[in-house]
Amino acid sequence: MLLLLTPQRLFDGIVPLLLGFATLLFAFAEKIGAAIRRRAEGKGNTIIFNVSTLKVLLPVSFYGGYFGAGVGILILGVFSIATGGDYRSANVAKNFVSSLNGLVASIVFITQGAVVWPPTLALMAGTIVGGLAGSYLARVIPRTVVRVLVVAVGAALTVSLAKRYWF
Repeated sequence: MLLLLTPQRLFDGIVPLLLGFATLLFAFAEKIGAAIRRRAEGKGNTIIFNVSTLKVLLPVSFYGGYFGAGVGILILGVFSIATGGDYRSANVAKNFVSSLNGLVASIVFITQGAVVWPPTLALMAGTIVGGLAGSYLARVIPRTVVRVLVVAVGAALTVSLAKRYWF
């Protein structure tokens, strides 16, 4: 609902910030996760992440419904922190959560009559094909290569969108 109420100009202005934040979170997920664990251990605590204890997942899901672009990178960042940098585990969880986010956002947009069906159906078909191809590639491409590609694409998109909307 917030997306439907946000003026286009305001949305365009925050897009690069949202995507840049998501990219940075993913890029530094291992270091952030290690720092969080060290801090907790210094206080005599242990941190065990799982889906039910990731309170940060709610705002990320809200972000996903509001701004679908880049949400995969943001969710990967959150789950990379939770899994200690295990890309494959983080990717499985990301696929599940982003699917739920998309479903909920779709229901809201459909009930508000905000869906243009022909391009939406084409996007749905592309998403299915991309999801199948991506799940295969995630199993065969080395973790480091995927991490570099995700960060590079996220950074390139952030710069491109910043130039487009800010300059």
